[in-house]
Amino acid sequence: MIITPKLKDDLLSNLLDRDLRKGLIPEKECLSFGIDPCMYVSILEQFEDMNFLSLSKTKSCIFIDVKVDMHDFFRRGGFVAQEELLKANIEKLGYEIDLLCKHLSAPEFLDKAKTISIIGSNILSSLAFFR
Repeated sequence: MIITPKLKDDLLSNLLDRDLRKGLIPEKECLSFGIDPCMYVSILEQFEDMNFLSLSKTKSCIFIDVKVDMHDFFRRGGFVAQEELLKANIEKLGYEIDLLCKHLSAPEFLDKAKTISIIGSNILSSLAFFR
């Protein structure tokens, strides 16, 4: 299984809705998400790197302290919203570059604008590929 923005948002939601004082057993937790324990722990470690939580690990259990940053990020739409915003900004960039191309008359500027337009289109195509 691939780690998607939706999967990470589901995991965020799950963590925010629970009492985490007893700790989590990755081998059990991963089953509800259809992923293996290593992937589950990797996502938690990314959340820790993003300052969403603090992890304490024992041999078979993980203790989690959720931070306010996680609540704020999730309230703003989480990873799915972040990806949609990126896509919208790249689409807007492409539109603005196309508009610029139409308004430029000097050949040297037109060539530069076309190059930038091609780069923007390639980025947008790449995003569609990764979705």
